[in-house]
Amino acid sequence: MVKRNDNAKEKARVTSEDLTKIKRLYREGMSISGIATEVGFHRHTIRKHLQVKYEDIVASEARKLVLSEELRSHFKQLNSFALNELKSRLDASVPGGKRSGKPRPRGPIDISGVLGLPCKDTALSTSEEWVRMYKPASRDDHLLKSLRQHTEDLALWVSWDRWRSKVSAYERASRYLWAWLEERLEEAILENIEPRKAELMMRWLFGNMLIVAGGGEQGDLGTFRVTVFDPAGVTIGRNQEKDTDGSRASFEFLSGILKEVQNLSQWEELGSAAAELGSRESQLELRHLARDIDYALVSIELMGAFGGHCPLCPV
Repeated sequence: MVKRNDNAKEKARVTSEDLTKIKRLYREGMSISGIATEVGFHRHTIRKHLQVKYEDIVASEARKLVLSEELRSHFKQLNSFALNELKSRLDASVPGGKRSGKPRPRGPIDISGVLGLPCKDTALSTSEEWVRMYKPASRDDHLLKSLRQHTEDLALWVSWDRWRSKVSAYERASRYLWAWLEERLEEAILENIEPRKAELMMRWLFGNMLIVAGGGEQGDLGTFRVTVFDPAGVTIGRNQEKDTDGSRASFEFLSGILKEVQNLSQWEELGSAAAELGSRESQLELRHLARDIDYALVSIELMGAFGGHCPLCPV
């Protein structure tokens, strides 16, 4: 562009394009006189427009900086989710609840045990493993949808969909029985029990349900102390030390609920799905899919940013 000299006639009007250029040059550190020479206006005109727009410029730049940081944080969150929470859903089951409360270690998907099925261990650890695989936090589901929108062209999602299809029958039946059990306990006893112990009771029942449906043996109540009430609030039994009769009454009542669930059609579906998923053919297929997903996640690990836009994007 030809720069004006002191004798050049000033333009008649400052256009929006001129104003954008003026603000950009000012942000870049150019002097008022330099900007006047560059765009062809008198320096007083430049100063007047900058004074009027200065607060807007500062506010706009601040917004851009905040949004830039938020977007960077969003991408970092998606990257972390892909390499941790997403892999955690696919890891083979671990007996004894060894992953409970611990962050997932970085590394490939664990295929050293049974894939897609919780371990047949204590009722509580079996239940914890099922929750890890099939009942993630709602936050994680939102992140999964966002990650998929940003990376929809990756081969990852072909393998992911095949995995989900493979475990769908087991997941569908077990989630139905989880919901049935929650409702059954809500009606019968949980409103009279403190939340932590109510959660333990729910996990104990559900874990035993999964174990028995998979061909295992029902376990005992263990060491956690809980009082069982009937719907009217009358004590059925206390699972306490030195209270043999109370512990037996609690165990028999809860075992009765486990017998009830076996009359549901979903019980048979769960047993059949568990047997199919645990078969040698299914486990081989899941191992191949786990390796494919791991390989596809390498490309996400290398990403500092993602294309497209999702509902969680800050801009």
